[in-house]
Amino acid sequence: MPDDWNDSSSLYDGYGLSILRSGAGDNKRAFWTIYGRPRGHTQDDIMSYGLQAHEGVFLEHMGYPRNWGYWEHSWTSHFGARQFPYERMSATAQYCADAGIAQVTQTRAEKLDDQSGSNKVINIDPDHWQRRTLALIDIDPERFYCVDFYRISGGDEHWWPFHCQEGEFSTSGIDLTAQQGGTLAGPDVPYGDETWLAANGCTKGGYGWSGVKFAFAHLYNVEKGVPSGPYSADWKLKTGDGLGLRLTTIAPEQSELNVCDGTSPAGGNPYEMKWLMLHRTGEAPLRTQLVSIIEPYDREAAVTKVTPIAVTGNDEAGFAAQGVVVEAGERTDTVLCATDATTTRTTENGLRFAGSFGLWAEKDGVPVAVSLIGGTELTRGGLGITLQSPEYRGRIVAVDHNAAGITISPSPPAPQAMVGNSIFIANTVRRVAYKVLAAEEVDGGVKLTLNMDPLVATGQVSGADAHVVKSQTPFQLQGYRYYHGARVHTADDKAQYQILECRSGTGAIIDPALHPEASAEKLAAEFPEGSWFKVYDYGVGDEVVWPYTVSVRLVREGVYEVIAPVDVTITLPDGSTRR
Repeated sequence: MPDDWNDSSSLYDGYGLSILRSGAGDNKRAFWTIYGRPRGHTQDDIMSYGLQAHEGVFLEHMGYPRNWGYWEHSWTSHFGARQFPYERMSATAQYCADAGIAQVTQTRAEKLDDQSGSNKVINIDPDHWQRRTLALIDIDPERFYCVDFYRISGGDEHWWPFHCQEGEFSTSGIDLTAQQGGTLAGPDVPYGDETWLAANGCTKGGYGWSGVKFAFAHLYNVEKGVPSGPYSADWKLKTGDGLGLRLTTIAPEQSELNVCDGTSPAGGNPYEMKWLMLHRTGEAPLRTQLVSIIEPYDREAAVTKVTPIAVTGNDEAGFAAQGVVVEAGERTDTVLCATDATTTRTTENGLRFAGSFGLWAEKDGVPVAVSLIGGTELTRGGLGITLQSPEYRGRIVAVDHNAAGITISPSPPAPQAMVGNSIFIANTVRRVAYKVLAAEEVDGGVKLTLNMDPLVATGQVSGADAHVVKSQTPFQLQGYRYYHGARVHTADDKAQYQILECRSGTGAIIDPALHPEASAEKLAAEFPEGSWFKVYDYGVGDEVVWPYTVSVRLVREGVYEVIAPVDVTITLPDGSTRR
């Protein structure tokens, strides 16, 4: 295994794991997010994250359960927000990219109403979703900070949890008032109160109480405050030998911060940590947007000031585009986030931005690093980055499933630049990521060799109904949207259909809206009883998306390094050169 195998960011879409990495040697760091739905021994951690740095772990879930109770499983022991009424969700990656001093990933989750067990449909609620953009941004070889842009839509109540390790804890920028007794469930609700748990949807089983509101009656010593601007929480780690972590949050209006203590309800008090539970209520579908800066530090934090910055123009679902200014020593960073790359936006400090993510870092008014992902412009005063398109979009025109190959058209501007990068294959309901291993120009387009076998299921045919290829083969990943939008093929590949799901005891369920012609008689002729069908991740006609990532970095006085996958226009300060 080469020494640099874990130096760069990586996306493991089959697992639903995106890892941002930077640094070298003892200063390696990783900021990761989990967006998948694994099977068995799961925790309620979709859209959560973790952070490793300074040769240790700063942020993580509670680890292996002490007694198989619900405390470790609960979403409150992770770092992902939840909407109430509580809904089941599935998620996909939108991108994962190294962009100079910024490593960035974005994931999106949506409510899943799975009716495929009755061979009907899988409904996606357009009002109930989350989008999270995470960035790891280097300050210097030893220091860095992370940014969390978080959007939450749906329900009428939102909760966002955060916790760190034991240690000296303090807050700034917010006035807290101690609640007189009780727990987060209320001043009159004692610790672990079974009456309250039962009345709030929790149930008692062989391992004790469980339920999505379980932790509310197990978080105590509650203090409350209403944010009026950015506020910070600081943990000086008990066992960190000078290590600490500071969280600075720009919370939405009409929200309430709850600061609590928490320990394992299994007994023994193995730890006592501070929990932050940010809470907001409103008319459904409630929409909440917040920005957080997370900085692990050794003895002294580098970030000295965090300020929200207005960005013009509405974004998806009426959300405003987001921006934050981070000051760290001599450097001032403006970090921007949006989803509509077709809109050119401006900021209070004179930036023009059209893209998904942007970073403008400067010292004494001179840019030292500029990063743009999925965009066409990030400039100020005529300096910066412009390009014609935010991403490549094409279609699959041919597949070679056995060789993990696809042919795409039209040809991308620079096919070889795709090698080593992740592309996204999508249709109306499905989005999967693959890494490109090779690119070859062929008649009609470009043939890509991908890093994984696209075969995701196979089953033996036991009959046919309208829109169902029947099978008694078990499908272990049913119910996770793992098969939603994939393609079922006959054994000879002469017929294929887009499916809703594969279900144990049922078989492959074909999307009736896309394939009204898939009658029982037609399917019985195409899929003979006893033959085997195959299910592939993608097929001809699916769209291929490759977001462009451009970075500009000052490597020495007057010399900038430019990394771009396609032709871009880079305008530098007078007297500067590029390499």
